[in-house]
Amino acid sequence: MGKSPPAAAAAAPVTCAIPAGPYGAAAVLADVAAGAEPLPFKRIARLACLKREGRSRHVGFVYRATDPANPHPLESAVICGVRVSTEAAVFRWLARNIGTPAGPSAWTPTAARREHERAVKSLRAAGLEVA
Repeated sequence: MGKSPPAAAAAAPVTCAIPAGPYGAAAVLADVAAGAEPLPFKRIARLACLKREGRSRHVGFVYRATDPANPHPLESAVICGVRVSTEAAVFRWLARNIGTPAGPSAWTPTAARREHERAVKSLRAAGLEVA
């Protein structure tokens, strides 16, 4: 028989490598609560954004993408015994993997107008004439 581990090693706390942040099942469940359709992995593998040379990915690709050992795992949740994700989670995963922001930009016409007004006001306060 093998040796049993020392008592100190058996009592050591186990840490998890899951990154902190808006990832994981909570984000998928929030998407579903907001009205997104929960998609099983078989349908996710057939999404147009994941196709390669016009062909759908194998469902194993999607399962491997959810591995928490990945730097940016695909968010998924288990609903009624079926592992699902959402289209929004897939887009967030793609954005994290290619290094672009996931959401729409913060720029709006109103924000641009306010920024311009602040700049004009500060220039006038500095004594410059602005048309």
